[in-house]
Amino acid sequence: MKPHAHGIIDDLNAVLGHPLYPLGDAMQRLQEERSLLMEEWNELAVLSRSILRHRNSRFHEDEIRWLMEKAGDFREDLREHAAWTEKQLGPLLEQALEAAASLLDDLHAAIRLAENRLDRYLAGLANAASEPERGREIPDQLLQAGRAFDALFRLEERLLDDLWERTGSDGTG
Repeated sequence: MKPHAHGIIDDLNAVLGHPLYPLGDAMQRLQEERSLLMEEWNELAVLSRSILRHRNSRFHEDEIRWLMEKAGDFREDLREHAAWTEKQLGPLLEQALEAAASLLDDLHAAIRLAENRLDRYLAGLANAASEPERGREIPDQLLQAGRAFDALFRLEERLLDDLWERTGSDGTG
């Protein structure tokens, strides 16, 4: 192996120039974003349940508004994740997997459903902030959103498994 003038060795340069190398990076990012979104959703769900259990407290309106802010932040993170999967992950998947079109359609549908359920949950929180008796609707909205996110996270896990199988453990084929 002969080092180049900038210190990169030929074999390393061959790996970095491999057409599936960006896919390895994308797989890593998908794994990290999935983990962060799962953690963020679980925290939001736990906080929601806790606040709803104590909905007769006098700080209820402030707690609901705080929860809405956290849910809004999560919504923005989900939007960024959706945009990344469409613009960057999608083209890489199409190069790597035969069933990429179907998987991408499923992934985008799962993201849209999760966004829809999250929006319903956010609307429920907004209603509960102004009309506390509407807080009874939130547990069902939370449950529906939870199911949508579980389905999304399972699909992303399946996608990662398919990619790891296709590319090998190093993500480079």
